[in-house]
Amino acid sequence: MPRILIVDDESGYRKHLRRLFSDSGYEVDTVGSAAEAFSLASRHPPDGLIADWMLKDDLSGLEIAKLLRASNPSLKVIIISGYSSSELSEKARKFGISEFLEKPFSSTQIRDAVSRALETPQREHWQ
Repeated sequence: MPRILIVDDESGYRKHLRRLFSDSGYEVDTVGSAAEAFSLASRHPPDGLIADWMLKDDLSGLEIAKLLRASNPSLKVIIISGYSSSELSEKARKFGISEFLEKPFSSTQIRDAVSRALETPQREHWQ
């Protein structure tokens, strides 16, 4: 089963998403910072990344995705954000993000987004 890495500084979202995807049969790792994400991904490369756009960190979820993709080009990325706008959504699309979801989202929405992302071939461009 695919491995998913969840990066969110809100522990409630991490716990909920861990439970949701573990119950769906995925291998799930959760972290609250960029440093933890890089450390864990180097030991256990994920197939999919769910990252919050705005973290209480030096890096955004998009920047984490870009850096992880450098060593794992097939990584599928879902960006989640409580600060959604058409500008953020467009920026995510330009960077080849598989899915962009606005918080709050339903369990069905995030589960479907991950399924679509993991089933869709990787886009060729990544800026």
